[in-house]
Amino acid sequence: MLGFPVSKVDKENFKSNYLQSVSFQINFSKNENTKTNEQKIIDIFKAKFPDLNVNKSSHRNINLNNTQINLSLTENLNLSTKDCSTTLILNEELLCVIIQGAAYKNYSVTANFFSIISEILAICKIDKLNRVAIRKVNIINFQLEGASETNFLFILNSFFNEH
Repeated sequence: MLGFPVSKVDKENFKSNYLQSVSFQINFSKNENTKTNEQKIIDIFKAKFPDLNVNKSSHRNINLNNTQINLSLTENLNLSTKDCSTTLILNEELLCVIIQGAAYKNYSVTANFFSIISEILAICKIDKLNRVAIRKVNIINFQLEGASETNFLFILNSFFNEH
């Protein structure tokens, strides 16, 4: 049309991105079924990622009230791919999927986890969610304090010209 060359651009997939990570997090009321169904959850994740690393971690929680201090220990089930590009963290109150920036090609990468997450929620009989969040963490700090505008424009220009 009008003599301009027709270019085919893959607008669905990023060649590169400036994301450090993308996380999908669900908080729910305390549920013991996450522990009793650990092997089923591992099998669900392993079906998608056969090169799975299974680890457990724990962290201490400190709750301060006006009259007392409550200490508790939370154990996490950590499932990650061999290259650690994708991680699932699960405990009695949280399910979180973290995708590292290099592995994130488009939104459908995150959307593919919805079926895994819904299957895990069904197995654990979690029917009420307290919080659902999708967060994208940028590598670039868009505040220009201490950075020259030329560098910032160069980064933006190179990013948009690659796509």
